[in-house]
Amino acid sequence: YSPDQYMEALLNRNEEMFDGVIFGFIIFYVSGCTIKPQGAEDIIEIATQAKVVVFYAHGLTELLGELPIERIEAICGLGTEEAVALKTFVTFSHEATHVLNRAIVGLRKVLACETF
Repeated sequence: YSPDQYMEALLNRNEEMFDGVIFGFIIFYVSGCTIKPQGAEDIIEIATQAKVVVFYAHGLTELLGELPIERIEAICGLGTEEAVALKTFVTFSHEATHVLNRAIVGLRKVLACETF
């Protein structure tokens, strides 16, 4: 008895009810990662490139976030209000890099079948 086999058959019979990409990933996951979804290699490549972007964005936001307001004013030629706004944005962006990194790692784990 294999519930995945029955689920896969049910999904295939109702394929038109799903978006193509989502359907491909559902089948991929239910099949025990044996049936790769269309475009999986492209998604892996995008995730790899996104990881590099997130790495550098994280470094930049960390660097700027650690600077005192006065230093940001001097380096960027900003007034105090603008420097505070920039630092607030940088702090938010720093947290966003952590969220994006977790999403990228999660996606790569799913595609590598490390979530079983």
